[in-house]
Amino acid sequence: SVIRFAEITEPTIVPLLLIDGPSDPIARDVSITGDGRYALVRSEGASVVRLVSLTDATVTSMDVGVTITDVDLSPTGNFALLVLRETATALRIRLPGGFSAPAMIVGTTFTGETIGSVTITPDGRRALFYTTATPVERMIVVDLDAAAAEPPRIVRLRKGIRAVGVAPDGATAVLVHTRIDGDPSD
Repeated sequence: SVIRFAEITEPTIVPLLLIDGPSDPIARDVSITGDGRYALVRSEGASVVRLVSLTDATVTSMDVGVTITDVDLSPTGNFALLVLRETATALRIRLPGGFSAPAMIVGTTFTGETIGSVTITPDGRRALFYTTATPVERMIVVDLDAAAAEPPRIVRLRKGIRAVGVAPDGATAVLVHTRIDGDPSD
């Protein structure tokens, strides 16, 4: 639902904005651009991502051909990163133009790596690619600044990743690791 609080003057029921059909029980990952103009919607186990205009309720869909396992929006909302675990690929899609112009989509494949999740740093300069589905002991740091792009850097870890949090300045990250059976001092 899109709620405009200034327009609500009495108790009301806000109408739903249908994304892909009524009463669809599939889990959704919904991200809203900082300016509130668009929502990006990924459904669990699907290869389709939807761009929803929150100003006029239009929905534009794009099928990337393989399951999308994660989506993250840049802090400015001008692009999104989609992760395709099956092919170890990340798609960078300009918003909203990439939904109508395929030339605005750039794919990067991380050959020999396992990725399934992405976190863009709050400053929008880097993206961290990793997986939480299997105990892979590394993550990939990618420079998103095209002018000063450095090659992706693999960071070796001692355990698999359960969650990632990035500091507001984008300079450091906290990784929560998966628990491994046995004595932690080993």
